[in-house]
Amino acid sequence: LAADARPAVCRLARGCAAALPAELFALFEPARLRDLVCGASGVDVDELEARATYDGVRRDDPHVAVLWRALRTFDARELEGFVAFCSGAARPPRRDAPRSAMHALKVTPPP
Repeated sequence: LAADARPAVCRLARGCAAALPAELFALFEPARLRDLVCGASGVDVDELEARATYDGVRRDDPHVAVLWRALRTFDARELEGFVAFCSGAARPPRRDAPRSAMHALKVTPPP
């Protein structure tokens, strides 16, 4: 861990320990804990499409269909980049997150 990142990581650990006893975190492998907190890596285009909202366009508009077809040609890294560009988060919301906590992709007409 880089020395300049240590204070931020310590603050994060204190915040997590305020929500759950710190001893619980030791029960998980680091990758599993990351997935529980951040969501599993990988973007499921079908799920992204199912959660999308439409404003000023319809799901069956031809250009919207092109968007979904194009996204299905992306590799994993490109999909993660697309999600990060649209949402500011590198991973989509956890699949079991409440609907109210999800930030669905909002499809709108071009400017």
